[in-house]
Amino acid sequence: MSNITRREFLPTASLAAGTVVFGYHLPTAGAENPTTRVGLVVYTLGIRRKALRAEESQRDLFEPFSFLDECRRLGAGGMQIPLGVLDAEQCGRLRDRAEACGMYLEGMVELPFSDSELERFAAAIRTAREAGARAVRTVMLPGRRYEQFPSLDEYRRFAEPGRLALKRAAPIVERNR
Repeated sequence: MSNITRREFLPTASLAAGTVVFGYHLPTAGAENPTTRVGLVVYTLGIRRKALRAEESQRDLFEPFSFLDECRRLGAGGMQIPLGVLDAEQCGRLRDRAEACGMYLEGMVELPFSDSELERFAAAIRTAREAGARAVRTVMLPGRRYEQFPSLDEYRRFAEPGRLALKRAAPIVERNR
């Protein structure tokens, strides 16, 4: 896989942002050939999701299969989304569909901040693995880190549970690679 340069990324990102805001479409080159290797994170299409829901209340763009189709339509190379917990058949379908489109998947999970959340976390990690996600993203701290904490002590008070959650999560992630 080649690395994308900032010079290549900025025009592509600007064009993708224009598709979301103004409803334009990236030219698609077909299922086997996305127009860019840049993927879209689910949050980039929040406005589009709201508009689609106004037209068709049952449609949820943030459902993994719908989001994959929308990313493909826009010519994205992949997607990053919370996959939740899917059964083996759904994972296989999602993985096969992404591969057929020449796209990659990345998952998003919430850390286990307590032992009671370990089962949920393990199920989400298994789903990501079985669906073929090449990476899983998480966050330790709430909100915008640089705006959230008025003092270093307050930051440290919030950071410690995050460190403990990472320690709790590590063995599960390592088992699932």
